[in-house]
Amino acid sequence: KAQSQLVKAAKLNTKQADPFSLLGVWYEVQGDFKRATGCYSKALLMDPSHPVAGRGILRLKSSKDASTLCQRALNFGTFQNGWAWKSSGDAKALIEGDDEKAILCYQQALRCHDIENPRQHRLGIFFRLPR
Repeated sequence: KAQSQLVKAAKLNTKQADPFSLLGVWYEVQGDFKRATGCYSKALLMDPSHPVAGRGILRLKSSKDASTLCQRALNFGTFQNGWAWKSSGDAKALIEGDDEKAILCYQQALRCHDIENPRQHRLGIFFRLPR
């Protein structure tokens, strides 16, 4: 029943990223990773910084395959793209071996408002933008 409701929501407004990202979560939980990847990718085409779709695509694709999507999210310039900054930091540290750039990416990720579990990121309060 949840799937049919999400499909209806996606058909009602084909320009909204939320139904596609949630449908991706549903497919991922069901083990249909190909459809989940397709839904996450479609959501990211509509909203390059969508945090649910971004984290979903990172779970299903290698960081190398997701690097184009991460770069697109970083260029979008929003506070919803912490997932992309974290992934970029991982790539800088683990693949390129550039720890200084990795630290900058991680700091930027902490400044974003889409941290998965804020209680685990206590330093995040120090990186909020002044009001």
